[in-house]
Amino acid sequence: MRTSMRNAILAAALVPVCGILLAPSAQAEDVPSPRELLEECVTGAECVFHPDGPPKEVKGESHQVGTSVFNCTDGPQTMNVSWSDTDTETNTIGVSMTVEASWYQVYKVSVQTSFSHSWAHAHTESQTTAINVPAGKVGWINRQPTLLEVAGRYELLFRDRYYDHFVWYLPFTATSPKGDAGSVSQHTRPMTPDEAKAHCGDTPPTTPPTTRLRRLRRPDNPAGRLLGRRVGPGRHVHRRQAGLPQRPHLEGQVVDPGRRARHHRRMGRLAGPRRLLEPGPTP
Repeated sequence: MRTSMRNAILAAALVPVCGILLAPSAQAEDVPSPRELLEECVTGAECVFHPDGPPKEVKGESHQVGTSVFNCTDGPQTMNVSWSDTDTETNTIGVSMTVEASWYQVYKVSVQTSFSHSWAHAHTESQTTAINVPAGKVGWINRQPTLLEVAGRYELLFRDRYYDHFVWYLPFTATSPKGDAGSVSQHTRPMTPDEAKAHCGDTPPTTPPTTRLRRLRRPDNPAGRLLGRRVGPGRHVHRRQAGLPQRPHLEGQVVDPGRRARHHRRMGRLAGPRRLLEPGPTP
């Protein structure tokens, strides 16, 4: 027994000839289901599909392809991921678009005749993608397929009344694979402790040292280019540790020249023209 809500929605979508809207029926058996109408196409009624326009490109759902790769080393690695992904056709009715179905042949001929477009049932894309995975991270590939969508409606003309009408219109939208690779993207994230234990064994990868940059003006670097020193994770290099004079916190303050000179002498710098900063010994 079909629900009255489904019939109310369907009755609003099914339009008889002459442009007169059907009133929602109080009896469930007074409204056919979309599947029943498609089954009557050709075999029980004269059937024609009217497309609303040419196929338009739409994006499918992005999803992971292939398997994830784990970098258990202490440095970045380029790793290959082999994958295969199949796109299939879909439609708003939820029925399988098999070649044997008469309503599908009507749809296929209409699209090919109107737009010179061959409708594809499925497309399989296979590739091997190189992905750059930093140390201690997981890498994977996502793919978002490109699909072609055609919207329109079926027109069914019955010789005898079918559910009290001679003509029924059925809205119908279908998508098929375009036949290309779509959008392929690379992604990485840190390993979880469980993943590190499962894939890297008892020696999980260590986080590589980072590079902290400082601007230093000195005779061999008059432009003050960024110079760096590699330090361990979480370790901060202060100017005092690097053997450099401390910076006065005078930004935005109005001070007298004497105070500035006393401050500079106290911090180990001379008043007057700014001296070049020389790095101290590396700790």
